[in-house]
Parts: sequence; C-alpha cells; structure tokens
Amino acid sequence: MSLYDKKYEYSNARYKIVAPQRVEDILIEGQKLQHCIHQNERYFERMNKRESYILFLRKTNEDSVPYYTLEVEPNGTVRQKRTLFNRQLEDIEEAEGFLQKWQKQLQMKLHREDFELAKRSKELRIKEMEELRRQQVRLHGNFNGRLLADVLAEDLMEVTETEPLAA
Repeated sequence: MSLYDKKYEYSNARYKIVAPQRVEDILIEGQKLQHCIHQNERYFERMNKRESYILFLRKTNEDSVPYYTLEVEPNGTVRQKRTLFNRQLEDIEEAEGFLQKWQKQLQMKLHREDFELAKRSKELRIKEMEELRRQQVRLHGNFNGRLLADVLAEDLMEVTETEPLAA
C-alpha cells in the first residue's frame, strides 16, 4: 500500500510522478541521491501532519532509478525539487513543464479536505519562510552562503486551485 492516495501519481512518455510505497523508500531515495531527506525529521513530521508529502519524479523509461525528490503540498504546490547532493540541474527546467501538467490534472482529483489541508500548509510555509528570513538562515556547500528562504522561494511552484470535489 502506498503512503499516499494514488491520485498523486501521473505519467507521460518522458516523466512520471511516483508515490513512495513505504517510509523506507524515502530513506533509500535520500541515501541514493545523497540529499537531506533521510537526515531531517522535519519532512516526516510534515508528512505525518499532512502538511506536505514526498513524491519521486522519475524518467518513465527508468522509473526505478531516483531522479528528483519532490516535497509537495496537498494541492500539488511543489515546495522543493532536488536531485543529487541537494542540487537542481539544468534538466529540471524541462521537467517543470511536466510538473505543471501534473498540477493541473491533480486539481481535478482533489477533494475539499485536500484544499483545506493545502490552505493550512501554505500558511505554515509562509510563516516558516518569514522565520527563516528573520533568522538569516544560510546554506553552505553548493549554495555558497545563500539564504535558505531564497533557495526555497526559487523552488516553489504554486498552483491555481480549482473548485474542490465533494468530500
């Protein structure tokens, strides 16, 4: 059984969104891509509260090979999209078109509860970003001391919501 409703999965000839089946899948993904998902409890706390979910962006012809890990809000807003070593490569620009199509089709599958969860998630995200800016939290390594809030803001792919389905 998947951690999430299958409504979050989607594919085309080039890419697919895969919902992890188990928490272990997320840990393995983080280890293989060597990013922070498997080292930070914050993501699992958010998942537990249904504030955000972890999904995998894969190439359709290599769907078992980690490509990008996504953190998304219940309505499909993408908070983060990261590959090896917490990076984004130039290829993410091409994949963003696919992610926008995924967001649009997802809107038709969501229920009122999903939109209510997304509203709360957005409020929490905004509050967290304000706090990160206030504290001037900076990233090192690949990010050369950039503000974490700036990096997260660049990752953000918000969706225009449609009317929710009945609960």
